[in-house]
Amino acid sequence: MPLAPSLIAFVKPLYQDLDGRSRFEDTERIAAIARHLYEPPSEGDRREMELLLLFEGLGDWLKKLGNVSRTLLAMGPLLEATELRRVIASLGRLDAPATPAEVALACARVIDASGVRALMQRTSVARREGSTPDQVVMEIAAESLHIPDWMPPKAGSMVTERFMKRLEVCREILEEGSGVVPSPDDAARPM
Repeated sequence: MPLAPSLIAFVKPLYQDLDGRSRFEDTERIAAIARHLYEPPSEGDRREMELLLLFEGLGDWLKKLGNVSRTLLAMGPLLEATELRRVIASLGRLDAPATPAEVALACARVIDASGVRALMQRTSVARREGSTPDQVVMEIAAESLHIPDWMPPKAGSMVTERFMKRLEVCREILEEGSGVVPSPDDAARPM
């Protein structure tokens, strides 16, 4: 059973950044990856996972005084206090996920952050953070691949694949920035 449209409509504006950009599309992308990794066995488990995915980027917001009660008042019978407390507890455990839904979400976040899209997002905010895009690319190119112990092999292979693609794009950006035209033999060598 899908979540009520009014619950989604309530949550969606909470993802609005001060610059006017909505982070809700990021949440939807991460949720799609998590759903690909895990299919809940029951309707109750499915609802619990969908609530977790809906609130995945709002953990800090939910911790602020009054926001839990505000959410419960606004949602009335669509959301129970116990459900929201479980979501908050799950969001707090994503560094060491304990349930299959938490593992799926934590994996989805790592997968999403390991690819070319994440590289582009990080370079696009470089100036605002006091760095140049080239500095960010060099930092990202120097990062090493880390697969957490709790990550299942399917998710680990997705992270590895995205990481390698990202590393290749970094290599190409750095080569183009140097002004050196690589020979065909250089294309085959690792960074």
